[in-house]
Amino acid sequence: MYDLLSGSHFHLADVLDKGEHQRKRKVLSSAYAIKNLEDWEYKVADKITKLLKQFDRRCAHDGQFTSDDLVDWRAWANFFTMDAIADIGLSASLNFVDNGNDITTSETVDGVTSEVSYRDCLHSQMTAQSQIIWAYTWHTWLVRWTRRLGLHIGKQLVKGDGFDGIVVHQARERLKRYQKGEKLDDFFQALMESKDGIANYLPFGEIVAEISIMSMSSFQDICRRILR
Repeated sequence: MYDLLSGSHFHLADVLDKGEHQRKRKVLSSAYAIKNLEDWEYKVADKITKLLKQFDRRCAHDGQFTSDDLVDWRAWANFFTMDAIADIGLSASLNFVDNGNDITTSETVDGVTSEVSYRDCLHSQMTAQSQIIWAYTWHTWLVRWTRRLGLHIGKQLVKGDGFDGIVVHQARERLKRYQKGEKLDDFFQALMESKDGIANYLPFGEIVAEISIMSMSSFQDICRRILR
């Protein structure tokens, strides 16, 4: 399963080779260090403040509730989570809480951009893969032909490509800032350099892979916690 779902590079959660896994753990140890997570708490607090302001705006101050006062808690919790992860991981401002939606930029490897729904892309990708991944021998064939024939799973996979594009776009934007010499307090900085400032010289494909699993796993984990 890990081999089939991996992209051009494995990430920490799906790498199969033991030696490669040890190398990745060493590289990422500082990024996932407890001290870093504690230091980044202010980024989460900032998003909580913005979320509460949005909820306050939707309170029925006159005592009369209307449809405008209803809050889709799951959607807003998702906006908060995605904003927090983007800030912690890439010092990026998605502004989902501010805007009240999750429309963001997706970019292909060739540099073609489009506007997509973060949640829609992520959920479509995960749903489609969960339905066909278990047919290991047939998986590659199923992916190819469901896409080509325009079947429901194929359409979900195509939509799911948008999530990969979101990660590519965010990684490229953050890499540009890094190459310009910006020293930012985030996961990306820890991924690119050791705590002593020694560059890790990771290929772009590996950077994208690690950012992808950080975004996906953190999103799922935080959502499970706040929706309990």
